Amino acid sequence: MTRYTVIWERAARDELAQLWLDSSFRNLIAASADKIDSRLAVDADSTGEVVHEGLRRLTIEPLTVLFSVYPQDCRVVVHAVHLNG
Repeated sequence: MTRYTVIWERAARDELAQLWLDSSFRNLIAASADKIDSRLAVDADSTGEVVHEGLRRLTIEPLTVLFSVYPQDCRVVVHAVHLNG
């Protein structure tokens, strides 16, 4: 099992913050983001589904993230996040 450093691009961090601010269920959004970080930190190269080469998608309700895995650097970059539904 490889450990990865999870990095959220500025746009993804800003979007997550806005989703949290606009939400009436902030605890659920925060918990989902924490679970996404935890999952990507230990299992990024095999979690979620392939969108196309170099880009994967992971959904942990109520959030979905798009991310790339860089195994040579042991890092994951989250490019985007959105609220499902």
